[in-house]
Amino acid sequence: MKIKSFKSDILLYLILFSIVPLIVGSTIIFYEMYQYKKESIYNEHYRILKQTEAEADSIVTDIEYIGQYVKEKYPTMKHHVIASIPKVQKNISTILILNNQGVLTDFFSEIQANIFIGYDYSNKKNFLQIINGKKTYWSEVYFSTITQTPVISYSIRIDKNYIAVLVVDLNSLNDFTKKFKSLDGSYMVRITDKNGIFLANPDRPDFVLQRKNIFNTNLKEIVELDNYDYKQFLFIGQNGEKSIGIHGITKKLEWIVIVRESYDFVFSKFNNLILVIALFVLILGLISIIFSIKLSKSILKPLDDFSKKMNNIAHGKYDQVIDNANYIELKQLTSNFLLMQEEIVKRENTLANFNKQLEKKVDEKTLELKQINESLEDKVKQEVAKNVEQEKQILESMKMVQMGEMIGNIAHQWRQPLSVISTSASGLKMNYEFGVLKDEDIPEHMDSIVKSTKYLSETIDTFRDFIKEKKDFKEIVIQKRLKDTLNIISAPIQNSNIALKTNLDDIKEPIIVNMVTGELDQVIINIINNAKDILIDKKIDNAWIKLELHKKTDKIVISIEDNGGGIPEDILPKIFDPYFTTKHQSLGTGLGLHMSYQIITESLNGKLYIKNTKYGAKFYIELPLV
Repeated sequence: MKIKSFKSDILLYLILFSIVPLIVGSTIIFYEMYQYKKESIYNEHYRILKQTEAEADSIVTDIEYIGQYVKEKYPTMKHHVIASIPKVQKNISTILILNNQGVLTDFFSEIQANIFIGYDYSNKKNFLQIINGKKTYWSEVYFSTITQTPVISYSIRIDKNYIAVLVVDLNSLNDFTKKFKSLDGSYMVRITDKNGIFLANPDRPDFVLQRKNIFNTNLKEIVELDNYDYKQFLFIGQNGEKSIGIHGITKKLEWIVIVRESYDFVFSKFNNLILVIALFVLILGLISIIFSIKLSKSILKPLDDFSKKMNNIAHGKYDQVIDNANYIELKQLTSNFLLMQEEIVKRENTLANFNKQLEKKVDEKTLELKQINESLEDKVKQEVAKNVEQEKQILESMKMVQMGEMIGNIAHQWRQPLSVISTSASGLKMNYEFGVLKDEDIPEHMDSIVKSTKYLSETIDTFRDFIKEKKDFKEIVIQKRLKDTLNIISAPIQNSNIALKTNLDDIKEPIIVNMVTGELDQVIINIINNAKDILIDKKIDNAWIKLELHKKTDKIVISIEDNGGGIPEDILPKIFDPYFTTKHQSLGTGLGLHMSYQIITESLNGKLYIKNTKYGAKFYIELPLV
């Protein structure tokens, strides 16, 4: 357990309890002030936005009212009606009267325009829309080259013979937006049509003259939002200045209205106030830290005095008296400590007498234990010698079992070549006795006999090397040794209808390993024979045993797998224990895998372990490289 300083903790807690509430409180205040400032800006922008929307919708509504007036009065009052309207409605600069063929029959204009009776408007959209069935039609906003202002036309059918077209000058929108000026001198309102073309931009009138599209400005992302629900937003203007504002859309013609101000300017006084408050909080924090340090010293000074007195008492100066302690708890603690010291002295004397008596008894018991240990050592040596002898007998027994298995393997290996020799010799004898022996038959039969005897000789050499193997480490090519080992046991495996698979022929590079080869052979044969017994006992269809060799960075891994279904998980951890076997007592001793484990781990300095796969059990042998 980590030892901490009580004084440091007291000081830390005092500082935390004084500083943390100050920081948290000031942070909350800063945040609430910032939100309040943003909300007040939003409310002001929202008011201006609603006024601008109302003005835009009002202009549209007025034009619609005038259109209805022309519809009602023109059939009776004719030119007098259209001549009087532009004088009282400054937004309307021109009124055109078209017949059903789109030909201009009457007009009045406050501006000097190139307009004349008989002009054909039949290809204009505002005429085609009415002719095709619409009662009224608002055109898209376009720029008048005469007035150098954006205009829009409103078309309405008067009766079955005439159509009225009112040309509306939108310059009044720009005049209206100039009413709203921010404290930094810039104008707050921008208006575009629903296609993004600027209708009013007092700060940049050239945007209106050039018919600039808002989608080519920094406001593109704002106006591309799916809805216009007056959300406050931040953006970077054309001059790189950060701005804050809201946007909306008019109800009548869906014009986009944007209200904005310079973010840095509207927040400049607020930021100065925040800076002053932050400086005040910093000073207050420093005062709190100084006060906490002084407070901790005043609290801990009596404790320091008490600690010094206790240290003197602990070193034998029992005349120490804490007479200047101002705390009842410290005086009581001192009194209890002195009483404890007196009790300890008494018990030390008692303990010293007891230790002398104990030492005497310990000496007597030590002598007695020494005699018992000598007797036990003799018995242990006898038991160890007995166990060593038993293990030697077990090893000899296992060697005899392996010798028996090898003799059986020799019998399997020799059965086919002996049959070939017998057949060839009998054939020669019969042909000779019946007088049908031909000279050309003799070499063929002799070659067959020589080939078979050579195979028998090679088999004898292989088994002799296996039997005579000394317990000496030497460097070998592991692929060749494993092939020799598999040749020893291949015949009984194949005769049991078990396929023996290996990847040894796929490894082209010789792998050199330093080991006692005979011991590795014993382990390989033991594991494969166990797998064979399992496959035969379970009567597995398409049974197989697979041996694979893989080279790693500093070791080789030999794996032996079968498709016998694996080993139950509850006995898997016990598989290498001595005398543990799943076979009948007459078929196994439980020492084969235990001895294999000892050979690999102790003699060959490797690892032997087992895992269950989806096919069966898989043994892994890991051996170090040279």
